[in-house]
Amino acid sequence: MKAQNFEDFKNNLEPLETPTNEEFLKLFPFQPYSIQLDFMSNLYSAIEDKKKVVILESPTGTGKSLSLICSVTKWLNDNEERLLKPPKDELNSSSLKKENNNEDNKNPKIPQWVLQHFEEKEKQERNDFFEKIKKQRQLQKEKLEKIKEKEKKRKRIYEQNNNKKRMKIDNNQKKKEEVEENEDDFLLDEYDSDKELSNSISRIKKELDSFFEISNTQEEDNEDILEDFKEQKIYYSSRTHSQISQFTFELKKSALGKTMKCVSLGSRKNLCINPKVRNLSSLNRINDKCLDMNEGKNTKCQYLNNENEDFKDVILSDIYDIEELSSLGIRHQNCPYYGSRNASKMAQIITLPYNLLIQQSSREALGLDLKDSIIIFDEAHNIIDTITNNYSFMLDSEMIDRSISDINEYLEKYGNRLKGKNIMYIQQILVILNAFQNYYTNFKKEHLEKKSYLCTINEFLIKLNIDHLNLLKIKKYLEISRLPQKLLGFSKKYINKISKEEVDEDEEISRHVSPLMVVENFILTLSNQDKDGRVLIYEEKKNIIFKYLLLNPSNAFKPLVEEARTIVLAGGTLEPISDFIEQLFPYLDQEKQIVHYSYDHVIDSSSLLTMIVEKGPLGSPFLFNYENRNNIQMLKELGQLILNVVNVIPDGVVVFFPSYHYLNEVWEFWNNNNYIKQIETKKKIFKEPKNSKLVEKTLNDYSQEINNSNNKGALLLCVVGGKMSEGINFSDKLGRGVIVIGLPFANKESYELKEKMKYLDNQSKIIKNSTTGNEYYENLCMRAVNQSIGRAIRHKNDYACILLLDKRFSQQRIKKKLPKWMSKDIQVPQAYGLFIGKMAKFFKTKKKL
Repeated sequence: MKAQNFEDFKNNLEPLETPTNEEFLKLFPFQPYSIQLDFMSNLYSAIEDKKKVVILESPTGTGKSLSLICSVTKWLNDNEERLLKPPKDELNSSSLKKENNNEDNKNPKIPQWVLQHFEEKEKQERNDFFEKIKKQRQLQKEKLEKIKEKEKKRKRIYEQNNNKKRMKIDNNQKKKEEVEENEDDFLLDEYDSDKELSNSISRIKKELDSFFEISNTQEEDNEDILEDFKEQKIYYSSRTHSQISQFTFELKKSALGKTMKCVSLGSRKNLCINPKVRNLSSLNRINDKCLDMNEGKNTKCQYLNNENEDFKDVILSDIYDIEELSSLGIRHQNCPYYGSRNASKMAQIITLPYNLLIQQSSREALGLDLKDSIIIFDEAHNIIDTITNNYSFMLDSEMIDRSISDINEYLEKYGNRLKGKNIMYIQQILVILNAFQNYYTNFKKEHLEKKSYLCTINEFLIKLNIDHLNLLKIKKYLEISRLPQKLLGFSKKYINKISKEEVDEDEEISRHVSPLMVVENFILTLSNQDKDGRVLIYEEKKNIIFKYLLLNPSNAFKPLVEEARTIVLAGGTLEPISDFIEQLFPYLDQEKQIVHYSYDHVIDSSSLLTMIVEKGPLGSPFLFNYENRNNIQMLKELGQLILNVVNVIPDGVVVFFPSYHYLNEVWEFWNNNNYIKQIETKKKIFKEPKNSKLVEKTLNDYSQEINNSNNKGALLLCVVGGKMSEGINFSDKLGRGVIVIGLPFANKESYELKEKMKYLDNQSKIIKNSTTGNEYYENLCMRAVNQSIGRAIRHKNDYACILLLDKRFSQQRIKKKLPKWMSKDIQVPQAYGLFIGKMAKFFKTKKKL
């Protein structure tokens, strides 16, 4: 069966019917909610219909993860069964017969008996091929089942013998000699840019040759097609490892999910099991130490065994989250970081953090194949910011100086051995680097007062006098010649500038990243469209920083959209949806290629009380904007309101402030005016720590205080957009009340935000009804608010009171950007006494139940 025929076959498959509710019920570990059935049905249909983008909003606590798992694994399973099913007669017609019957073919000359023979031969080859695939899959399944059972026994024995799970380190590991590198390894191959055209012609010739070639060896065709018949993949991505671990936990509960081959990908920091490496203080030091050991500078890492294929099968035999994968590596004395990368090629489901999937260089390093895959971005409310941050590159004066020095040393050694094109391109790279160096040398004099400068890409190129250079060609040269990599190897061996003693533990650039590679990435950004980005230059710690600010994330995200079958953006609340469509998918047909589904909450309306509080106890308006936020009377009435609230709301109350700075200002005021002491007579107060290492302890202490039956509960002061506003659940007693103080608008004076708003204002003049800068500014704020208030209700029997303290929440424009599931029942009591009365009645009713 020819590869082209197989592609034709896949493109002509009969459509799958959306499963019935009864079929979905079989996949669930319990009775699903009706909205979960709708969710699964809609997602399944969208994937089958090849919708490019599916946006799904399902409130926190409605079983979104399990709904995602059951629908995508059901489609994956049904699609594979469809692929391996013998084709119907009309699809079984041979390619030769179709060609002979083609209307454009005016002189069909092939006799009928030849056609019949050829058709039977093709049909037999196709059936043989599918049988081979089925047999291969079955053998693999049986093999992994045996490994899974064996691993259960191994784990049990290991845990019995290692109660403390201590790692066994073989101190007698023999040192392996460092392999001497030949200095010619760093010499550039002859480069000819004209070859690019001739290579393309050569490829076309080969394709034409293969088109007319009649293969006599069926085995060769089968090998080709086996390569094409790869496992179709689901990529599940979220922002944190805890969210990914929750997904793998749910996957194990699903009837189909637990049968899938799943691999979790993570960083060395999460997966390294070598104590000499994993205990280092920073991620860069961990990466550097690992790579040093791999290169054989000292002793090879005892856990790295690239030839151990069995460990790959062990990983695929069961579903492991990052922590379990690490433990698995310890039991097998085998590296889970490289093991998981090796196993991912055969996986059906791959879980990984956002940055590994969004960044093109990371995808290439991992060898991720996105073709025709289903890519899920969970908790997708911050996907735009993540893309923008990942593609906003920085280059500093130290990197530039190192690059110039390395190239000059390199030319001194190899200059007379390099051919013309190499010399030409290296000289152009030096022109660019020297232009950067000249600019930052004069920067302090030119911008003495401002200490920063922002410009468009074209303005920057003109200012550096490099606008005449073809940056794309230079970038292409750097890629093909691998000059940055060769320069890194050369500098390590001969220049020896970076000794272990000189390494800064907190350095942002790894020793295993060439300075010229950073320059290469920055050069690529300067070839973007002028309107899509800005260049910011500023001074930091006596270093001049060049920062590229990405304003248009759609082009960076486009390769994923083009490769994937379907992109799924899922979240508790993603409103306003217009931001995602306009900023990520402006080139797609909204009606034909994008679908959006928003689901209601599973709780009864009587289990949620949402109120906008416009005034304090004495009638002062609550307006926590920049000009009014330190109003003494307002701060007093805010303190009095919190005192009243902690008397009414039982158990845990979570208060969200717009920033850490404002939280500390209010705390200081309350402390100086005796409010803290009064509040603590009712509930113990906890504050969100700035140090992320203390977050878990604070949450545990808060939880213990509430669950202690002798106490009246606790009050937790947090920050919108902080460490406790996302990914942490305040269910049941932990969050009977959620209070949001003010609207957390971002700093409008930041360069990034100002330029983004200008960019959107310009786009709105071109594209009718698109989002303006001010609307985007407001949307950022409301998305952060929605994430915070979504922490409270976590399941069907939960209940909570949500208070929004600021009169601006009553504005229709703001109110409509709150989650749909809560906005329809929002109350705005006109009198303070009425507000307290409604709250007291709500909790009194719940206490009786």
